[in-house]
Amino acid sequence: MKVTGLELKASVQTVRLGSAAYRVVRPADPLTGWLVDRQICWNSFDGALDAHSFRALTIAWAFAARSPRTITYLPIASDGTESTALCLELVLVHHWLQLPASRWKSLRSRLGPGHVETIVLPPSAYDGREDADSWYHRENRDRFSHSVAAGTLVLAGSRPTFERDLAQLVELVEDGPAELATLPDRHVCVELAAELIHVELVGRRQAMLGPAGE
Repeated sequence: MKVTGLELKASVQTVRLGSAAYRVVRPADPLTGWLVDRQICWNSFDGALDAHSFRALTIAWAFAARSPRTITYLPIASDGTESTALCLELVLVHHWLQLPASRWKSLRSRLGPGHVETIVLPPSAYDGREDADSWYHRENRDRFSHSVAAGTLVLAGSRPTFERDLAQLVELVEDGPAELATLPDRHVCVELAAELIHVELVGRRQAMLGPAGE
């Protein structure tokens, strides 16, 4: 499935916290899957999403890259029947907003239904950057930062940092489901935010079960 023309139904709301106002955009339906903190592994965060949720994540990631004044909130839902692990939600935000992760719990508690809009991005929004290797250069200061607060991974970056991950997200959305259908045992995944987050493409039933063996 090509990403061009994909759309995402999203709830949009402005939330006031003290003297500050924050625009929060989130999918109308939560993503299906899970994300957990695995500090003992090479990747700090490990997760899985079904194909529909990967499409939503890709649209949201591209939207977040172009939306420095908006908090992009991605609730992730599973029934967790095979897990006792604390599954996290995800927030994408620009450094420009200077959002302390400690504020997220209060912000989330003020969210209502908002109003529903349809996000459709131009093809150029999915163009990735070719300079991903520069993340590993000592002089590069344009990097993601992250915190965990209120059961949420708050990931802060800039337009270039978000755009560096778009190419692999687009490739998975366009080719991953067919690859998995042909080779069900194949591990199809992406490494996001300079390998901070590892997310695997799985079937919907597996995504709903949550992380096994926790």
